[in-house]
Amino acid sequence: DFEPPAACINRIVKAALPDSTQVTREAKTAFAKAAGIFIIYLTTCANDVCKDKKRQTVSAADVLQAFAELELEEMKDTLQDFLAHFRQAEGTKRK
Repeated sequence: DFEPPAACINRIVKAALPDSTQVTREAKTAFAKAAGIFIIYLTTCANDVCKDKKRQTVSAADVLQAFAELELEEMKDTLQDFLAHFRQAEGTKRK
């Protein structure tokens, strides 16, 4: 069983909903459980992609391919944009 930290889940839920929306403790627990299940599912799929390529280290490309295989193309595009910005920021830090 894996659940991301409650503080992280609360920030994500709060950011996704209008300010006037109230969220019960039970709903927050459900979000945390669902997020944990999704992370495990995505990780397993990315690991399968990695194994198919006869590698032991899961890469960002494996995660992106896992999104595609899970038919989550919209999320894949968002992640690709994030990775591009992340890599650019990392490149700037190293200089």
